[in-house]
Amino acid sequence: MNRVLLRFTLSHWQSTRSLTTAASSSINAEEVSKFAAASAEWWNPHGQFGMLHKMNPPRTKYIRDQVLKHLNPTLFPPSATPAHPFKGLRILDVGCGGGLLSESLARLGATVTGLDASPENTAMATYHVSLDPSLSPPPTFLAEPIEHHLQNTQQKYDVVTSLEVIEHVNNPATFLKHCLQSVKPGGVAVFSTINRTRTSWLLTILAAEHVLKWVPVGTHDHAKYITPEELEGFVKGSGENVQVVDVRGIAYRVLENRWEVLGSEADKKALGNSLGFGDLEMNYIVTVTKGME
Repeated sequence: MNRVLLRFTLSHWQSTRSLTTAASSSINAEEVSKFAAASAEWWNPHGQFGMLHKMNPPRTKYIRDQVLKHLNPTLFPPSATPAHPFKGLRILDVGCGGGLLSESLARLGATVTGLDASPENTAMATYHVSLDPSLSPPPTFLAEPIEHHLQNTQQKYDVVTSLEVIEHVNNPATFLKHCLQSVKPGGVAVFSTINRTRTSWLLTILAAEHVLKWVPVGTHDHAKYITPEELEGFVKGSGENVQVVDVRGIAYRVLENRWEVLGSEADKKALGNSLGFGDLEMNYIVTVTKGME
């Protein structure tokens, strides 16, 4: 699409939306501005979000498998089918960006609400959804932080997701707490982020930003990366009746140019045969369940 036309279209969508401007405990204005400036690139698989496009299928499969395994059976509606296993489930996608994951979850049948602090991102997400009338119901996108959504709606969701977001917020413990407060009793939350290791600095900053130029310099801040132990500590300290039930590395297989969520020791050993970087050294994904009250 012509870039001028795309900007005009996004402006049209933005004119129909409003953004709460009150102070937020989680929003980092610099991070929001950075991703807002790139909003038109979200659905370009060869642009700066190309790696997220490659990560999206294995992450979606992981979420599908974990929800089917861990969601309390009483929350599954009778409308679910093998083709649409999430039909009837309500999912909140926090930090949805341009809607990559939100659309994938909607295609599994879920009723999805995507939140993002950037109105440019939610405008792009809303516009892209409008191009596919087969998405029914289509995801709804709101330009507001999780704490405002929680306070304003008091809505609880069967599933809450927040992928590659927590390393970009001001207060990750508070952010994660608000996400977990949005989960129904018996529900599931899934988070993914980047571990703070030497490997992650070499690959996500030195290589991806400075050498290969996959993403703009400054996209990542290694000091804000979160270890699995820290994330589990945030979960335990949330005050919610929750527990971590699954932690897996996300491996990038260099020679095959694809991402994979590791599922077994055999998967991890196979990385050595394909120049992959996985286990928990770089990206990882976590499932959290909430007990029935």
